[in-house]
Amino acid sequence: MLAISNSKNVEFYNRFNVFVLTIVSLILISPIFSLLKGFSTAVTLLLFLISLYLNFSKNSKFIWFYFLLSSYFILISILLSIFHFEIGFIFLPFFFLTSVYFVFISSNSDVLKYVQVASNIILFISLGALIGFFYAFFIGQPNFVFINPNGLINEVFLTTMTNSRWGSFIRPSGIYDEPGALSFFICGVCFLRHLLNFDKNKTILILMLGLVTFSVAHIIYLGFYLVSISRIRFNFRALFNLLIILILLMFIYFILLHTGAWEGISIIFFGRFDSESSGLFPGDNRSMYFFNAIDYLNDHPLNLLFGESMTTDFENVSLKYGVVGSNPLMPILSFGFFVSLPYYFILTLLFINGLKGKCHFVSIGFALVLFQREFFLVVSYSIFFILVLKILFINYINEKENINSLRY
Repeated sequence: MLAISNSKNVEFYNRFNVFVLTIVSLILISPIFSLLKGFSTAVTLLLFLISLYLNFSKNSKFIWFYFLLSSYFILISILLSIFHFEIGFIFLPFFFLTSVYFVFISSNSDVLKYVQVASNIILFISLGALIGFFYAFFIGQPNFVFINPNGLINEVFLTTMTNSRWGSFIRPSGIYDEPGALSFFICGVCFLRHLLNFDKNKTILILMLGLVTFSVAHIIYLGFYLVSISRIRFNFRALFNLLIILILLMFIYFILLHTGAWEGISIIFFGRFDSESSGLFPGDNRSMYFFNAIDYLNDHPLNLLFGESMTTDFENVSLKYGVVGSNPLMPILSFGFFVSLPYYFILTLLFINGLKGKCHFVSIGFALVLFQREFFLVVSYSIFFILVLKILFINYINEKENINSLRY
C-alpha cells in the first residue's frame, strides 16, 4: 500500500494530487484548449514539475520503481530513434510516464476522492450532452463552430459539442472531440466506480446518460456492467420497478413518435446494429480496421519490434490497406511491442480479472472499450489505464487480507 506522508501539509498535498488527476484526465484533453496552441502540454508539464517538488521525496520505494520504468522507456526510445533516425522518439513516452507518476504518487484516499470528483464532473458533462442533444433537435443550428486538432469540424450546441451530425440529430461529445471520447470517459469513470464499490444507482444513471452518444462500445460496456451487478430476484418490488420503467419508456417513445423524432433515432441508433452482408454491422466501424492492420503488419514485419516512422502519413497507408487505426494492433503498428507492452499488459489483466466471477465480468467489457481507445501514450487516457492497474493491484492485495476493495 502506498504510504501517506506525515507532513503537516498532507491535506494540501492530497488536494493538489486530486486536482492534478482531475484536470489532466478530464479537462485538458478537450479540443477547446487546442485553440490555444500548446496550452494543454504546458499546463501538464507545469503540474508535473510542481508535483515533483511537492511529492517525489515522500516515497522511496516509488522512486526506485519510477527510475527503473523511466530507464526502460528511455532505452527503448533511444533504440527507436536510432532505428528510424528520428530524435522525436526520445520524447514518445513522456506523457505515459507523467501519468504513472501522477497516479502512483497519489495516496489511496486521493484516488477515492478523485473518483468522487470525476463522477460529478462526468455526470455534469453528460447532462450537458443530453440537453445539447435536444437543443440541436429543436433549434437545429450550432451556436458556433471551430476546427478540431484532427482537422474535423466541431460544432457547439449550447451545452455540448459534436463532430457528428445528421440534420437536426447529433451524437453529442460533451467537451471532447468526438462522441466516442465522451463514451470512453463515462465508461472509464464508471469502471473505476465499480472497482471501488461506489453507489450503483449513480453509476447506472451516468451510463444511461451516456447512451446519448449512440456509441456501440458504450452499449456493449453497459451490457457487461448490468450482467456484473445483476441479481435474479422475483418479488413484488422488482416487478413494480420494472413496470414503472416500461411505462416511462413507452411515454418517451410516444413523445418521440408524435414529434417525428423516432424516425431519425431509428436511423442513427438502431441502424448501427443492422447486419450487413459482410457479417459486420454499420455501427461496427472498428473490426475491419483490425484486419487492415494485420495486412499492414504482414507486409511490414519490422513494425512488430520498431513500429512506424513518425513521418508516416497514415492517410496514405489507408489508401492501400484501408483504415488501420482505432484497434488493438495500432500500438504495435505505430511504436512496436516494447513500447506498447503496458497496453497489452493491462488488457491481459482485465480479461483475467473478468474471468474471476460474475461481479468482475465488467472488466472484459472495459477491455473491449480499450480495444478501440488504444491511446495509452496520451496523458488523459493513460491516467485511466494506470488507475485501473493500481486499483486492481490494491484490490488483489486486499482480497488476500479479506478487506473489501480500496474502501476501508
